[in-house]
Amino acid sequence: MSRNLTQRQAAIEALLTNRTKTAAAEAAGVSRRTLGRWLVDPGFVADLRTAESQAVDEIGRRLAGIAATALDTLETVMTDDEVSAGVRYRAAVDVLGLFGRWREQVDTERRLMELEQRLTIYQ
Repeated sequence: MSRNLTQRQAAIEALLTNRTKTAAAEAAGVSRRTLGRWLVDPGFVADLRTAESQAVDEIGRRLAGIAATALDTLETVMTDDEVSAGVRYRAAVDVLGLFGRWREQVDTERRLMELEQRLTIYQ
């Protein structure tokens, strides 16, 4: 059973790092058919979802860690008179686009929290 568990763990890791199920099965050392059976097993799917969530959280932490540097870079490019006008313009457009998406997400989260609070009151 422990070998099977190890293979399942390897399959989950492979699914997170390979583009196709076939490549994931090969990387995990299992057949495509075995991987297919596991992918309809609720326990395996739950473990896969947990691993996916952890991977997304890690990516989020890494992005948060470099976001300030990225914004500093855009600001430097945008305000450097030595940089061509086209490149400065593109940096400015990128900053405005990022700000717009961030603002929209913050607003959506705020509205969702308000709705959740209202639902809690009525329950």
